[in-house]
Amino acid sequence: MVQDIWLPVNLFNEADVKVQTLTDKEAALMLPVRGQRSNKGSFGKVLVFAGCNEMPGAASLACSGSYAVGAGLVCACVLQDVAKVIHNWQREVVTRIVSGKDGMYCKESLHPVGALHPVGALHPVSDEINNYSVVVLGPGIGRSADVAEFVHEILSIAEAPIVLDADALFAVSADTNILKTLKAPCIVTPHPGEFSRLTGFSVQDILDNPLTAAVDFAREYNVVTLLKDAHTVIAFPNGNACINTTGNNALAKGGTGDVLAGMIAGFIAQGCDSSAAALAAFIHGKAGEAAAQRLSNYSVTATDVIDCVPMVMSSLIA
Repeated sequence: MVQDIWLPVNLFNEADVKVQTLTDKEAALMLPVRGQRSNKGSFGKVLVFAGCNEMPGAASLACSGSYAVGAGLVCACVLQDVAKVIHNWQREVVTRIVSGKDGMYCKESLHPVGALHPVGALHPVSDEINNYSVVVLGPGIGRSADVAEFVHEILSIAEAPIVLDADALFAVSADTNILKTLKAPCIVTPHPGEFSRLTGFSVQDILDNPLTAAVDFAREYNVVTLLKDAHTVIAFPNGNACINTTGNNALAKGGTGDVLAGMIAGFIAQGCDSSAAALAAFIHGKAGEAAAQRLSNYSVTATDVIDCVPMVMSSLIA
């Protein structure tokens, strides 16, 4: 007897929810339509708050992820040292330099006053957030009381969809009820450690019951919950879920999550609904597989994943 063992059966049985997986054909049908008569505005604008002086590359990786899946314009709202890294790597990303404290963001990054007001800044960033199609918040922004205040301030202002990732999740973990006050759709992208801080459950409990944990959180807080694991679970507030079947351990590298956050935002910018998380995870995983075939599971970096996204996209629409 031959039995398929690649996906644990208990994932489908641990909650009374509608669970699906994606195929190449289904993913292709989910891709945003790109009209012949269009311009960059047709494909949305992504605003990225990412990177700090110790982790400047996170911003570049998130921005590249958004562009790789088709976003029309990506603006990185970043500290000056982070902007230098972006300028050295990417010609396509627009940068808006903001002030900070000790190499990280603070509330004054959004509402600059006095000496913290950047030279040449015409309007506070807080006035412009809602001019964008989607906001990416959190990759590599660091952890401090000032950063937490910065994150909470954005969440109180934003009326555009938000992809909440990495250190932004740490910032809200002290009081997750802020997620219930959001004015727009939100996608959270925790790994099990981050999800443990958000929920209070142990990492082992989460790994034993990932589907139930993700669905319960999505329902309670009305957020799409992308719980990263060997088989990433994407849970929706209506109780449905998708289990991603692509990817491999080559993706267990610093920066790959930043790329995924940017990819999700890139699809949202083009008009995808909450399914953007499932679509991005599927393509991200296939890009990891493609990179590993070329470089081995040991040697893949986040940049290699970005480089393979175009090939995966092309294969879906062929």
